[in-house]
Amino acid sequence: MDASALVQNIPLRVWLETAPYVWRLQGWFNLAGSKTMRRDVLMINLSAIPAETVRIKLTTGFLFWEIDRVGMDFSTDLPVLHQALKPLRVVDQQGNDFTNSVLADDPMNLMLEQIGDAVTAVFMTPKQHGGLVRTVFLHGKGYYDLLRETPQYKPDPEALARFDEPHGFAVFSREQWYRALKENKVQKPEQN
Repeated sequence: MDASALVQNIPLRVWLETAPYVWRLQGWFNLAGSKTMRRDVLMINLSAIPAETVRIKLTTGFLFWEIDRVGMDFSTDLPVLHQALKPLRVVDQQGNDFTNSVLADDPMNLMLEQIGDAVTAVFMTPKQHGGLVRTVFLHGKGYYDLLRETPQYKPDPEALARFDEPHGFAVFSREQWYRALKENKVQKPEQN
């Protein structure tokens, strides 16, 4: 994680109350980019909790995250049988085979160049062993480029310099939000 992202309150930070009004940072969730996310998990060590109640605090920059569910699992760790699976077949929507392109962790990338491009990966279903529950996790890696038009205006160096200040990006975000509200360009989010 880039330290500047932490200074700007971009990740979703997770804090644990270890004593009344004493909060210790446990970790954070990184932004996923311009797409909506997913489920994410953070392990928290509860050995410093003196009570039976666990208090968690989530912090981030202004409107950087939308959270619709939080949960905590206290189940006992069980032994896990781990099996890594390689895809049997990886094909694009035209039927082109890219299986060999994605079998190794190498610098070669399978490019999805157009909006709507897709690939389908086929895996052999792992054998279910007696009495065990089968869970599958898909592990992938890659990147994306944001495709945006180049703005037709010149940047404001004074405004950009504010981003060097701690929390500057979050302050800028709040200011822009309220300016847009005032100009009726956005609606206030509904509170649940």
